[in-house]
Formats: sequence, structure tokens, C-alpha cells
Amino acid sequence: MTDDRTWINRYIGTPHKTNGRGPDGFDCWGLMLAVWREQRGIELPDFMAPNDASFVEAVEAVGKFYKEWPTVAPAVQVEAGREWDFVAVIRRRAALHMGLLIGGGVLHSSYPQGAVWDPEPRFNQFYPSREYWRWLG
Repeated sequence: MTDDRTWINRYIGTPHKTNGRGPDGFDCWGLMLAVWREQRGIELPDFMAPNDASFVEAVEAVGKFYKEWPTVAPAVQVEAGREWDFVAVIRRRAALHMGLLIGGGVLHSSYPQGAVWDPEPRFNQFYPSREYWRWLG
């Protein structure tokens, strides 16, 4: 892997889609799966909301997966994030959104804007309650 981050542009602008696993749409976790598989050759564990899930049900599925993550994935929570760490957006002690620290910003997919890269200060301002996780696998 090089320090060249132009590959990020391949994902930017992809629409948000509940349970989206690409290439025509991603939810926040689907984007993480695609990036890790395509850029690092690593298959992360997957989960999905029910096919007919409402937005609230999809967010609840993220929260449930997040609570189970330490038991199904070799990841640890860290105090401060670094390149390739996951950013979990927390509300009411549950994760509702995930992103990936890349190149001084966060690559993430949310409704309605789809996949975007936000500079970390901007992401942190919009999502003030965060936790960082590092993949050990």
C-alpha cells in the first residue's frame, strides 16, 4: 500500500443505500467492508439490517453489531485514532454510524449525501461523540 490516497475518489459520491455493499451504493459499514477488502485485502465481518428495514431499524442493527463487535472481530478500542482506524459515532451509548480515518479525514457513507471524505475537524464538529477502534487481524 502506498501513501497515495487518490483511490478514495473511487468511492466518493457513491449513493447511500441501506444494506449497500457496492458498487452502486453503500451504507456506512458496507463502505468499510469494500475499502478494507479492496485496499487491504482483508475481509471484515459483516452484518445487515432486515431487507425492509426503516432507517431507525438500520441504525439499531448498527448498534447491535457494535455491541457484539469485540466478540466477533479482532478489534480493540483505542483512546486516539490513527490511519485506518474505525470511527464509531455514539449517541446514547450506542453506535449509529461508522467511518474510517484516512489521510487526515474520515471516509464514510451516510444518508442522504452518500460516500464522502470529511477533514477530521469537520467530521468531529458534526459528530462530537466518537470512539476509535483498531483492527488487529
